[in-house]
Amino acid sequence: MVVSAGHGWYYHHGFRDWRAQRDPSNGIIEDQITPGYADELRALLVERSRVEAVRIRSEGMGLHDPSGEEWWRLGGRYSLQAAKPDLPDVWNSLPNSSSSLRERDEDIRSRPRYANHLDARALIHLHTNAGNPAASGARAYVAGGRPDDHRLASSVLCYMKELINSVEDYSDYAVALAPEIGRHGENVQADMPSVIIETGFHTNISDAAA
Repeated sequence: MVVSAGHGWYYHHGFRDWRAQRDPSNGIIEDQITPGYADELRALLVERSRVEAVRIRSEGMGLHDPSGEEWWRLGGRYSLQAAKPDLPDVWNSLPNSSSSLRERDEDIRSRPRYANHLDARALIHLHTNAGNPAASGARAYVAGGRPDDHRLASSVLCYMKELINSVEDYSDYAVALAPEIGRHGENVQADMPSVIIETGFHTNISDAAA
């Protein structure tokens, strides 16, 4: 299993600075909160399911010299570049791009590409969501025409609803009944079932607090 903590700091070639991929909202920066979710999920997969589980973003507390940020804050692209310099097709998949966002886009693509390299059985991406302030609850996204992905996402949502709503304080927390179809780079480039889980909306005050 590969567990991907969503987003992370990246180099913006237009502004020529390092920045988070998501703006702060209600006291949350998505790039900073998803690594904690990924740590917990990976530990549970190993403990309860007895599977090998791999995280992509670094867990290091030391400083990444080019950015001045701690390694754990950075997008997966940079930890893969440092650990797997012989795999540029994974972390440098857009070498001819002139887009200001090319390293952000490479970061998104690096996750399924590394899972493909590992021949992983499944790939879970953990995110928080953004929308209008009224939008709320947990959702899942899969690519169209991939029934195995849809089955996995449906199972994840079923268990999330059962577990979350069993806690008194979250008994009415909204969890989608079925995954939504989208065309996200994390999913369409994966050779295995790949599911994006949006735990809640950081743009919603109640979800952010939860």
